[in-house]
Amino acid sequence: MATPREHIEQIRKLKFSIGKEENPLTEELHNAVKHLSAELYTKDVHFLMELIQNAQDNDYPSHVDPSLEFILTKRDITGAGAPATLLVFNNEKGFTFKNIESLCSVGKSTRKGKRQGGYIGEKGIGFKSVFLVTSQPYIFSNGYQIRFNEIPPADTKLGYTVPEWVDDKPDVKDLLNVYYGHSEGKLPTTVIILPLREEKVEAVKQQLANIHPEVILFMSKIKRLSFREDNQNRVNTISVSKEIEFRTVKDHQSESFTLDLSAQENGMPNSECSCYMWRQTFPVKEEDRVEGRKEVENWADFLLVSSRESIRWDSKWNQGILDCVPSAFCQAFKYLGKTQVSAPPSSRSYFFDRYLPISYPSYTELRTVQDAIQAKFKTEEIIPCEGGITYCTPLRARRILPAFRNILQKAEGGSLEKPTALWSTGAFVLHPCMDDLRSLDFLGVQYVGYDWYSTCINGCGSDWVAKFSEDVYVQLLCFVADNWKNGVFSSGFRPFRLFKYLTDGYIQRVGWQVYQKCLLLEASKYIIPPVAQTLHG
Repeated sequence: MATPREHIEQIRKLKFSIGKEENPLTEELHNAVKHLSAELYTKDVHFLMELIQNAQDNDYPSHVDPSLEFILTKRDITGAGAPATLLVFNNEKGFTFKNIESLCSVGKSTRKGKRQGGYIGEKGIGFKSVFLVTSQPYIFSNGYQIRFNEIPPADTKLGYTVPEWVDDKPDVKDLLNVYYGHSEGKLPTTVIILPLREEKVEAVKQQLANIHPEVILFMSKIKRLSFREDNQNRVNTISVSKEIEFRTVKDHQSESFTLDLSAQENGMPNSECSCYMWRQTFPVKEEDRVEGRKEVENWADFLLVSSRESIRWDSKWNQGILDCVPSAFCQAFKYLGKTQVSAPPSSRSYFFDRYLPISYPSYTELRTVQDAIQAKFKTEEIIPCEGGITYCTPLRARRILPAFRNILQKAEGGSLEKPTALWSTGAFVLHPCMDDLRSLDFLGVQYVGYDWYSTCINGCGSDWVAKFSEDVYVQLLCFVADNWKNGVFSSGFRPFRLFKYLTDGYIQRVGWQVYQKCLLLEASKYIIPPVAQTLHG
């Protein structure tokens, strides 16, 4: 088997014809790769996410805790005149022949077809994203010491993919001095060196600072993630590590474990927190079972544009998946909301604002999916209601004004029976737990008509009002007065005995027409309670 250096020479001679007759397509290939790299990655953050994903995808020796370390130094260890250099240290097993050949190609990723393991390297151009911040990336791994050039070297007209062996700077001692602060010790197996472009130094610092520590929670392999800034006269370090303290498997469908995170900055004592993680499988009804047992990528995998910043909207495959989203989402939501039928509606109301797509989608192409979900939900019995009906469709549910809801709730608190007229008018009144949800507009839940309040109060009768406390009674009168101008009560309010008055030491009740006569003709009669005498309207 060829040594790493011999392998690089073989690639240069056999693949890129270096030292032989020049391929007339070489210059065109270089321009194609250049334009592809420029268009694929429009944001500097992509190169960091590629490096983190690469570390997650790598294989690790069984005796190590997989770790990824970023060190930013002002030392010009490559001799390229860079104002700063970013070094990436990873204790993986190291680069193989296939890994190196993939780096020297476009579209030949070693991660292709491995999505069941979480691999995202489909295009074979992920590492090329580092050219956003550097013109000359270096890789030291498993005996390989190579670099790539954005500007084609003198012996070829092709950049980006042609490897060069590194004989000069940096050497291993340079890397040890950055990593340990001295020239002795053992380096992690893989080191990536990126001498930064001057205009990208601050952007790289900002992107490193914006990597949230929580990202390590979603990495199945990496246990330690750290960032260190080495300014020669001072060193700033922050690292995040995770450990699983204990794991409990309750049955074959659920698993729980505690994951401890610790962070250290500038030599200060560790800061620690624990995260309780729960994994749950859900049963599938017989009619919903998927036959064939195909891999996930054959069932629900969006095809992406090369930069992975968006899906391909013109793809029939993607459109087929999107067409299934409304039905699948609706079924999942109904199952989630009705899993525990005995639970009170208030325990499930938060599902609506949390999960329904009520915000305008960031991609206009998803508006069709949002509209389809909205249309489906309007015909589903998912809205908790008052009374004997547990759920109804959004089109049959009705909201009531907060002031009247407050009156009803206070009346119930005083041991009054809820008026049956509240749900006997054809539509169904919304359960109180749903009153303040933003998703009601999305679902098209309307308010009851103004005539409903008149019908409700008339239907309850004077005996219901007679049981009101003074406070609730006054609120009811205020509600009637405030809405009189809307024609709510002036036209449909029957003269039942709503109004209380005091005569000869006894409390009496009369309707509106009789009440008017009492006020106009008999000075000895007064509204009670006394607080009601201050009402205007």
